[in-house]
Amino acid sequence: LVSIGFSETVAAQGAGVLGGTTVFGLLVMGVVGDRYASRQRYVLASIYVLRGLALLSLLLVATVPGIFVFATVYGFLTLCTVPLHASITAERFGAANLTTLVAVQYTGHQLGAATAALTAGWIFDTLGSYRWAHLLGVGLLTIAPVLVLVDRRRNPAVA
Repeated sequence: LVSIGFSETVAAQGAGVLGGTTVFGLLVMGVVGDRYASRQRYVLASIYVLRGLALLSLLLVATVPGIFVFATVYGFLTLCTVPLHASITAERFGAANLTTLVAVQYTGHQLGAATAALTAGWIFDTLGSYRWAHLLGVGLLTIAPVLVLVDRRRNPAVA
């Protein structure tokens, strides 16, 4: 945000709003995941689509209120996938090793996040803008829903 002309205060406040709204996303999606258990993959795919659209919208934001709207929406969508991932993993692989499987998932997530941050920094240093990093993120969020919906098999050992 600072690189496109917003003050450090607005950037910090936006980050705070984004972080704060993740709590609501987690809680709401936990309830939604339970209520729509048979449609969790569709809910998860939809979240990825919405997250991609929100990230794309950040390229168009030019006002402080727009930053806060983005931060609220994107924050809500950021971690709300956690309960759905855990539930879908249990459905697919069973609960016997769920803790280990979720730990491996989120280790991969953190490694991906670190790689994304380094890549975005490199893109900014090379091109002077985060625009292409954002578009790369949008591209990956276009692929994510497809991957979620492709494997529809259930583990026959899991009842």
